Amino acid sequence: MADDSKGSGLSATDVVLIVIGVLVVAWLFLGIIHVIIGTLWFVLRLVAIVAIVVIAARFLFGRSKSS
Repeated sequence: MADDSKGSGLSATDVVLIVIGVLVVAWLFLGIIHVIIGTLWFVLRLVAIVAIVVIAARFLFGRSKSS
């Protein structure tokens, strides 16, 4: 007999393809978020290191000029 649903529902293949598509999009989205957060973390660490070096240099070399 023919399919009685008359094309109103999704086949198993369609459901599997939709689930795989959603998983791939979610994986790519999480990858992009990971890259953005990793870049921000690197920049924050770099800024912190530069700030520490600048403060240390001002503390060490600034004192010798004033005395």
